[in-house]
Amino acid sequence: MTIGQQEHRGATTIALLAGAAPGDPHEPANWAAYRRLAPHILATSPLGDARQDSRSLQLRTITHLINAGDAEAAWSLTHQLHARWQRALGPDHLDTLTAAASLTAALMYLGTHEQAHIVGEDALRRAHRALGPDHIVTQRLASTTITLGMLGPVGSTVEPETPDTEQMNDLAEGTMQRSLRNPGFDHPITLVLSTNLPRALALVLDGDAATAQAECEDALRRSRNSFGPDHLATLGLAATLTLISVLQGLPERARDLGEDTVTRSRTRLGANHFTTLFASAMLALAQAHNGDAEQARDLGEDTQERAGATLGPDHPTTLAAAAAVSISLAQQGATESANTLAADIMTRARNRLGPDHPVTRVLTLILPPTPTPAGHNLAKDLIQDSPPRRIDRA
Repeated sequence: MTIGQQEHRGATTIALLAGAAPGDPHEPANWAAYRRLAPHILATSPLGDARQDSRSLQLRTITHLINAGDAEAAWSLTHQLHARWQRALGPDHLDTLTAAASLTAALMYLGTHEQAHIVGEDALRRAHRALGPDHIVTQRLASTTITLGMLGPVGSTVEPETPDTEQMNDLAEGTMQRSLRNPGFDHPITLVLSTNLPRALALVLDGDAATAQAECEDALRRSRNSFGPDHLATLGLAATLTLISVLQGLPERARDLGEDTVTRSRTRLGANHFTTLFASAMLALAQAHNGDAEQARDLGEDTQERAGATLGPDHPTTLAAAAAVSISLAQQGATESANTLAADIMTRARNRLGPDHPVTRVLTLILPPTPTPAGHNLAKDLIQDSPPRRIDRA
């Protein structure tokens, strides 16, 4: 074709794709349409940069890819268009910042947390300045920043600083209150913020595990009703509730929920997805505290290996899976091996996350050498053994 013919065909293709754009990518009813269009949108992405409707379709398609568990495809598209739009639209343009939010999420799900921190923190500062704290893109960036903060400090070559848990909870609380006003009570951002893992563990550590349990159950119910049982937000909430149920001394309930969540996550997202690995680690802990030592050990070892390769050996999910293995070894009478593994886990947690990090404090409670019997209320011991840090939520 001549250059003119190429430009005409390209413009026609982009117009057709934009006209066929499905609706909300969070709605399960639209997932099939996004699956059909995604290959064409990926192939023609650079041709549509000058059109707002095409940019909007590309951004919604990336959200679909993230929700579908295809973080690699989402990253492949997003990092290219983010670079192009920074040059063409400017780094503070709404579409550039939206792309940055998706890029941050994709990097997080791929386990590239240092790069996710860099992109996300820069974009959050820009979004606060250019869009304001109430904008949905700012809220989305804040939500991802909160999750990344739970994973520990950036960098492995310097002495890490303990993450400021109270600051993270303040950010989570403020962002959640804004999201309740807009985009609303049942939007995925609001649902995840209302019971994200940092907030849930903060409530447990603050002596209010019952509230954490109730909030997780309510958010999970609303997410299932709004987006179905297989949505990324629903699966993440279910995995969090699995852990909270373990800490509440409800291992059978945690095991049943965890089994359903892992099955759905593997089917929808794949065995090595960030959310699947998290759900698997939580199920392994539930099995261990329910006395299912052999199952817990098998799942824990498999998850530890997968998470270690994907997320790193010091990632909280990897450490949680290893904790399930340690507890199971103790239950099976392999005390020396259990204690050796427990000591390694705690060393990694303290070095990576810091001694006061919520994950470190929970690991301190649940690990051997004193195995916890099935049905024991871990939250009560946690409060007794570690004085709570009062967090003002007024």
